[in-house]
Order: sequence, then structure tokens, then C-alpha cells
Amino acid sequence: MVIIDFLILLLMGIMGSSVVFACKNYLTHSLKKEIASYQPIVNKIFKETLKGQFKSTTYRELAHFVDKFQYRLPGTKNMENSIDYMLQRSKKKKLENVHGEPVPVQAWLR
Repeated sequence: MVIIDFLILLLMGIMGSSVVFACKNYLTHSLKKEIASYQPIVNKIFKETLKGQFKSTTYRELAHFVDKFQYRLPGTKNMENSIDYMLQRSKKKKLENVHGEPVPVQAWLR
């Protein structure tokens, strides 16, 4: 069940811990089993990212992204530009099923 714990920690960073722990209680046994079946893939990704051909690449890519887009508040042009950038980078790397989806977001107003 390491994969479930990893996904929960990842979601905590993205969504906030209270939301994730509330969702954890609603996962069915079959869904938990399906999520756990991805453990070998996650292990491979970790291995390649930390010790394989992508070692240090992730950090460099992230550093470049943060330097380039800095503030990415919801509803701002900078947020839209950062999303477009990631879509283009992902397509350039020939990742599967890369696409954007509309998401209703409250725009940041000052």
C-alpha cells in the first residue's frame, strides 16, 4: 500500500490534507487494489528519476519552470502561460494523452 500513501502525500501537497484524508475514507477496496497495482510503475519512475537517466533532470526542469513563471495565481495570464508551457513540453517529449481541460477557478483579484 506504499503507492496509496505516496498518492495521499502528493495530493496533500496539491489539495490540502483535510480534503485528501476525507477522500481516503471513500476509496473502495477495489479502487485501493487498483491503485496498489501501479506500484511497479511508480518504483520504475522513482528509480529512473533518482538514479537513472533522468537523475537531476527533474530538479533542473522545475527550477527553470519556477524561474520562468514565478507567480502562478489562479486566473492570471501567468498561470495560463505556465499551463500552455507544460502542455507544449509534454507533447514535445511525446508523452501520451497530453491535453488541457477546462477547470472552473476563482480568479485572483486584488
